[in-house]
Amino acid sequence: SVKMNPMHSTQKTVRKVKATISRYEMFQPGDLVVVAVSGGPDSVCLLHILHSLKEELGIGLLVAHYNHGLRPGEDASETRFVIGLAESLAVPSETEKGRSLLRRKTASLEEAARNARYRFLERVRKARDAQKIALAHQLNDQAETVLMRLLRGSGPSGLGGIPPCRDRVIVRPLIEISRKEIEAYIKARKLSYVVDSSNLQASFMRNRIRLELVPFLEQYQPRLTERLAETAEILRMEDEYLEKIVTAWVDGESEISPDGKVSVALRSFLNLPLPIRRRAARQLI
Repeated sequence: SVKMNPMHSTQKTVRKVKATISRYEMFQPGDLVVVAVSGGPDSVCLLHILHSLKEELGIGLLVAHYNHGLRPGEDASETRFVIGLAESLAVPSETEKGRSLLRRKTASLEEAARNARYRFLERVRKARDAQKIALAHQLNDQAETVLMRLLRGSGPSGLGGIPPCRDRVIVRPLIEISRKEIEAYIKARKLSYVVDSSNLQASFMRNRIRLELVPFLEQYQPRLTERLAETAEILRMEDEYLEKIVTAWVDGESEISPDGKVSVALRSFLNLPLPIRRRAARQLI
């Protein structure tokens, strides 16, 4: 058997990330990018790869770390780690400690923590006049999300999974890189990291999907993660196309009265195919 040079493997990973960035046109030369860094392996890998590509891409970087305040001792050490990591790469950093969310019910804790983090990242972006926010979601996150939404019941929009880009602001350069590739990159580059606090906040259902359902399904399809991600991309592209068709119909057929009421001709609405009618109803509402 031939052993692959670990550094060759990391170069392949970087090439894949570059291809993702190019395919989805994530950055423009001159962009300042807020990189969300928790301190876990995924975000450390993201920061390290973007730092190695910043001259080639013509982008500037700013590290942003949000301390949720859920684990006082560990959160503080994570913050110190991220600040030190940013300093070692000569990248400026912004940190913030949020209000305690522990009084919330467990079911809403993950969502509340995520929303607070997103609000912080957007505040940093606006304050620093940055163009993009880079998040470290990767291929396994994508596959787990698709499975979770399938089990809960979801239409094409939900089964499209995590979008590589959102609102021309949020970008996910690692979305086509697997957890194993990230772990190999971290090991080959001898990078330090801390336990990702976001993993500790992962929902019970997501953890069971990751630890039980995915390994079980991989017995039937070893490339399960890649297949689910490919399916998500197909559904996402078709969903975006259908939404454009519906938006054009709504713009052309609807009227808005002075008091804000939206109306469409009933005959025109009922003549639409049912899948388009449902989307049109949702947009009109």
